[in-house]
Amino acid sequence: MGLFTLNIQGVTQVEPVAVDDHYSFNEGDLISGNALVDDIPGGNGQLFLRQFDGTNVNGNSGAITDILGTYGTFHVKANGEFTYELTQDIAPGDHVTETVQYYKISDGQGHTEAGILTLNITGTDVVSGGVEV
Repeated sequence: MGLFTLNIQGVTQVEPVAVDDHYSFNEGDLISGNALVDDIPGGNGQLFLRQFDGTNVNGNSGAITDILGTYGTFHVKANGEFTYELTQDIAPGDHVTETVQYYKISDGQGHTEAGILTLNITGTDVVSGGVEV
């Protein structure tokens, strides 16, 4: 009879890490970004945006979920891309902050993490259509 040795090592699943995002724009600029760009994927290398400011994000490829903010509307995709449509005028030189207190990322394997996204927007002499006055 021979000797048989079996070594069993545990597998630790690395979970994703959400890194808070901060963006600064001037009124009239294209306001866009990607909430996942600084986040760290888990062990499988994948990241998805699952919730944005308490709203579930449509996971279908290319689908856009609209989320009303304080000063405008976010248009977000599950791949983290977003645009922000400012719906209120900001006086020249004034600053407003739009904060998403909670966005949730997932690796698609049940591991999630939450982050915060902040937009700082400075008012300019821009009217509808992006024309300076």
